Amino acid sequence: MQYVYAINSSFTVTSLLDLPLLRDILEVCNLKPNYSLLGRELGYDRRTIKSHYENGTPDPHRHKPSMIDKFYDVIQTLLSDDTPQQFYYKRVLWQYLVDNHGLTAAYSTFRGYILKIPVFQSYFDRKHTSPSMQHTIRFETAPAEQAQVDWKENIKFLLHDGTHITFNILLMTLGYSRYKLAKVTFDRTTETLQDTLVEFFEQLQGVPHVLLTDNMKTVMVQPRLAGTKGQLHTRAEQFSSDFGFTFKPCIARRPQTKGKVESQMKILDEIHAYQGKLTIQEVEEQIQKIILRSNLAISQATRQIPSALLEKEKESLTPLPTKVIRDSYRIDHPKAKVSTSNLISFRGSHYSVPPGYVAKSMTLKTIDKMLYIYDSTELIAQHPLSDKKVNYLPSHYEAQLQKTIPYLSSEDVKAKAKSNLEKIGAIYDTTD
Repeated sequence: MQYVYAINSSFTVTSLLDLPLLRDILEVCNLKPNYSLLGRELGYDRRTIKSHYENGTPDPHRHKPSMIDKFYDVIQTLLSDDTPQQFYYKRVLWQYLVDNHGLTAAYSTFRGYILKIPVFQSYFDRKHTSPSMQHTIRFETAPAEQAQVDWKENIKFLLHDGTHITFNILLMTLGYSRYKLAKVTFDRTTETLQDTLVEFFEQLQGVPHVLLTDNMKTVMVQPRLAGTKGQLHTRAEQFSSDFGFTFKPCIARRPQTKGKVESQMKILDEIHAYQGKLTIQEVEEQIQKIILRSNLAISQATRQIPSALLEKEKESLTPLPTKVIRDSYRIDHPKAKVSTSNLISFRGSHYSVPPGYVAKSMTLKTIDKMLYIYDSTELIAQHPLSDKKVNYLPSHYEAQLQKTIPYLSSEDVKAKAKSNLEKIGAIYDTTD
């Protein structure tokens, strides 16, 4: 952007380094800068512009070059107000750069780099703390003696296609090894809790002796208060009896009693670094990557690797009950067979899938007014839930049409698809 003055001189702002000089000029002229306009011109958010204008910008040539300097612009973008991505901790930002941008610097080096740049450090100074518990009580247990279980609730997330979803994560931490298991869920019902715990037990190939929880309504009819035992839900009693463990709720309003699982909740905040970047399936995959990394890292509490300690813990787990018992607690998701028209039927409406799945049985899940269609565990299609009888995605219809009439050009395929879809009253997005 170019500022022109009546004194027949001009000054062009081309980078953040020019902002202190601009400040000097504007102050002489008794003028104020337009931070928003400058931000749009230079490609930064107005907060960054204001900080550099008022405080100056470190000249990279005046200090020893850092291997992290080349990531400056990437970091600037990630910490701007213009992205939905959120970084609660410097370590999360460091890990994101390692995983997605090829950063090789050690975390201690990266942390020092951020501390030296006020505009970056200020992001973390003002960032609200994670809702996770900060104060916990530590105590040790014997192998398989106890696992702690808790929900990370109501995580609001923006998918890459602009869809907003809300989900939960059930986290289990084994007391001896600190080994963790996690799963994304879209409700916190008794059925979901029990289905997920069965999955955890099968992954462990056994059952811990005690599950320490808070007073979640899916477990407790009456909460455990100081001096009382509370009252377990009958379904929770039956479930624990079938699997050979004991539910032990914390005293109400003392979640720090579950310190081992509460202290691990903050690692799940890393998912916010991927706001606006993932599909729903990739959200689930990213959570598992976070958990795997934690299980392979040295625990600060035990100074050992959870995955290594798990092998000893497994030796003391209670054996799994029969498959019949385990299956009785699983959630049976609805299924639908793909018709010759590449459609599945759900709640009186038909939804398209890509070609190649005719006669196959698909698993269906509904999340926040969206229908997700899976071939086994692979997500192959998603649709807004609709009252329309027929709901085609244009890309699905066009792909099938191209196979049926291979000699048509892509332009003719699109035109014919649009015409046919309009005739049958199917959903058609002209921007597709």
